[in-house]
Amino acid sequence: MSTPGSTLEAVVKPLLATLLAEAGEAALDAPFDAPPSPLRVSLLQGGPRGLEALVWVEAAPAAGQPALAFTSAWSWIAGGRGPACVDAMLGQVRALGDRAEERPARVGAHTRTVLADREASHALVLPVAAPGATAWAMVALELRAAGSVAEIDALLGQLARAWVPRLKPLSDDLRGLRPEAAGSGPLLPVVGRQMSGVVALLGRAAHFRNTLLLTGEPGVGKTRLAEWVHARSPRKAQAFRAVELALLPVDLVESELFGWKKGAHAQASADRPGVIAEARGGTVFLDEIDRAPLAVQDKLLQLLERGTFRPLGANAPVEADVRFIVGSNADLPACVAAGTLRRDLFERVAGLQVHVPPLRERADELEGWAAFFASRAARQAAFSGEARLHPGAGPWLRARPWSGNLRELAQLIDNAWMLACDLDQPDAPVVLTAAHLEDAARRSARAGARPPASADAPPELRLISALEAAAAAWAALVDRAAAGGPPAPELDGGKVFGAAVLRELTRRHEPAEALRRLGEEKAVASRNTHARLRREEERWAELRAALGLTDPA
Repeated sequence: MSTPGSTLEAVVKPLLATLLAEAGEAALDAPFDAPPSPLRVSLLQGGPRGLEALVWVEAAPAAGQPALAFTSAWSWIAGGRGPACVDAMLGQVRALGDRAEERPARVGAHTRTVLADREASHALVLPVAAPGATAWAMVALELRAAGSVAEIDALLGQLARAWVPRLKPLSDDLRGLRPEAAGSGPLLPVVGRQMSGVVALLGRAAHFRNTLLLTGEPGVGKTRLAEWVHARSPRKAQAFRAVELALLPVDLVESELFGWKKGAHAQASADRPGVIAEARGGTVFLDEIDRAPLAVQDKLLQLLERGTFRPLGANAPVEADVRFIVGSNADLPACVAAGTLRRDLFERVAGLQVHVPPLRERADELEGWAAFFASRAARQAAFSGEARLHPGAGPWLRARPWSGNLRELAQLIDNAWMLACDLDQPDAPVVLTAAHLEDAARRSARAGARPPASADAPPELRLISALEAAAAAWAALVDRAAAGGPPAPELDGGKVFGAAVLRELTRRHEPAEALRRLGEEKAVASRNTHARLRREEERWAELRAALGLTDPA
């Protein structure tokens, strides 16, 4: 049993080590031509991104967290079914013991590939059940074995019968233990001094259903933090859904959130559940709440107060069982004053407000996040070599303003890794230096800026999205001025945009070439390049001064 202050690893790891040793002894006694080899035993938890290894013990320890792919097994266990064998050879998840006649489930190709890469042919999965029928976690024993289905199932069934009673008390222990510490998981691998208090508050808020408001600049990681809260909440086994309201066309926001019934409109040929229904029992993160249309804000308020909503075309309200986390990078009181955000909705969602500081105020996190993004880039590209940051890259990272925050850093590291890796040697280590980072920054089309549309969107759509975002920001300044705030800039927006375009082109090309690409051959021929650039820089400086911004662009 756990004791006050115990950590998950301190309580569970000795048990897993004992189970691995017992599996080895049982394998030696089993009637196989070649004894099976137990490789690893893990405690796994289901979460919004799939499965997460909480604690593991290996016969031959490997570096880093194990690759996980037991999604079929988790569906089996979480559905209230008993111990099962994951057979990568036959592509089956099949029941053991008294329930062996149950129809097997299919093992996905990813699971089979992961087990093959780890030289494992089978796995035994057992539930660690919370009160009730829903599995809170599961234990997985991976092994390498060559034998008949009957021989392997007999061995795993023997282990299951011995282990299931010993795992029953573990659910109570798990509930009394500290959750995984911030700074050690894939959602929040780095926590610096500025963020420690924020994370402590969010960790406490995770245990309650209260609506949570996350504020902060674009790219600071609000969606990541919302998912981190969900993953540590009583709702962690259910769905997490994030909705960026600013990216949805106004006429689609309501149907995206609440869904529709068949016949609600011309295209409604069948019922369609919205995000609220899909996340039943889980968490919904609504980012940029101030961008929701007023009609949708009215329905959100009713949902928050009554716990019900009405899909489009429905005759009766439907009960909702979701926890809301709300995000915004806007000045919400100013939005209320301007009439773009309902005051009662703001008061309803701002009960617990947590501000996420920008990355420029979290310099102690830069190298840790950069190393994390580098490792992630290598994993996503199926490179087996180590990816890390050179110690000399730290000063370069700390010298940048990071106006795009974590989103900008992640994109820069992805690009730097792509430029630095050796395609012919996927197992070779990649060490990112300051030169790699500088090269990636120089080549970035939008260094330091938040991409207004997805990175793979056509440039035409990204231009429209960026212009809409700029117009919305300028309009917000006008509304704020009308509400008694600082005056909005009285500048020619077209000329300011021209200055911004020229600045961007000079980041990519030499000044003369930038002007040529804008069709300004006369300025180049008359050697007025520097005067032209200086004039545009003055326009840009006037805008920043009008906005009260004095930090580097």
